[in-house]
Amino acid sequence: MKNFIKKVATGPKGNEDLSFEESQMAMEYLLSKNISDVEKASFLVGWRLKPETIEEYRGALSVILNKTKKQSIANSFELGFPFDGKNDSPYLFPVTAKILNRVGVNLVVTGDDLIPAKDGVTTKMLHLELLKRGKQQYYYYFDRSEYLTDFSNLTEVRNLIGLRTALNTLEKISLVGESQFGATGVFHKPYVEKYASIFEDRLSRFLLVSGNEGAPEVAKKSKYWIVANGLREEFLVDPQEFGIDPINRDNGYSINDHLVLAEDPPENIWNLACLNAALYLFVMKPESSLVDNFQFLKGRCK
Repeated sequence: MKNFIKKVATGPKGNEDLSFEESQMAMEYLLSKNISDVEKASFLVGWRLKPETIEEYRGALSVILNKTKKQSIANSFELGFPFDGKNDSPYLFPVTAKILNRVGVNLVVTGDDLIPAKDGVTTKMLHLELLKRGKQQYYYYFDRSEYLTDFSNLTEVRNLIGLRTALNTLEKISLVGESQFGATGVFHKPYVEKYASIFEDRLSRFLLVSGNEGAPEVAKKSKYWIVANGLREEFLVDPQEFGIDPINRDNGYSINDHLVLAEDPPENIWNLACLNAALYLFVMKPESSLVDNFQFLKGRCK
C-alpha cells in the first residue's frame, strides 16, 4: 500500500495516476485488515487531493461490486442516496415505494452509519425509526454492514478524516439488488459525466438528478439526465407544471419531520412522490412519457 500512497500523495509534481489494476489492488488493501488506519486515511486523502480519475474509480468499483453480497430483487429500481444524509429536503422514497409497489416495481434503498461530511439524516436512521413504529415497508432496505462488511468497517476511519473522499462517490450505487435500473443525485452538471462514466456499464438505464443534496429525488425545479447506450439525455422537470408546490423550507428537516411525512404525508408530498415514481417509470420504460406516467399513477397515489 505504501507504493500507492506515494503515487497519489507525493504532491502535484510527483503524483501519478493509478492504472485500473493498481486501483483494484489499492481498494483490496482498503477493504482488508492488512494495513493500518493511518495508511488507509493517508491514501484516501491523497487520492482525493490528486484527484481521482475515471479509470481509478472504475477499477475500485469492480472490487467493491465483486465483494458485495447480492440478493436479486425482481423488477427493481435502486435509489442511490448519499450516506452523509439529507438536511434541507424530505425523504420521499417511503411514499414513492408504496406507489410503485402498486404497479409491480420494487424500490431498493441502501444505508449505513453516518459518514462525512454533511451530518444529515440518513436512510438508515429513517428506516430504523419506521421499523420501531411497526410501519409496513414497501421498499427493500439493505444495510451495508451486512452486504459489504469490509466497506462498512471503514466508517470509523472516514469519520476521523472528516472529509468527503472517493468512497462517497463509489458507494452511492451498490447493485445489491441486482437492479437493471437506478438513480442517484449530482451536485453540479460537471458531475454528470463523472457518474455516467463510472456506472453506465453496470446498469441498463441510469438516472442522474441535479440539485437536491446529492439525492435521487425531485423536490423542486430540477435538471435530470438519463444515461443509456453511451448517450446522456438532458431534461428539465418543474413540479409546478404538474400542479405541485416545490419544497421550500429554511429550517431543514429533523428525523421526526421525516417520520411524520413518511407516516402521514400531506397531499403535496403524495403528489411529489407520485412525480418521482413517474420519473423512475420513465427511466425503466423509455417508450412512455413523464406526463403520461404521472397521470397514470395519480389515481394510485393514495
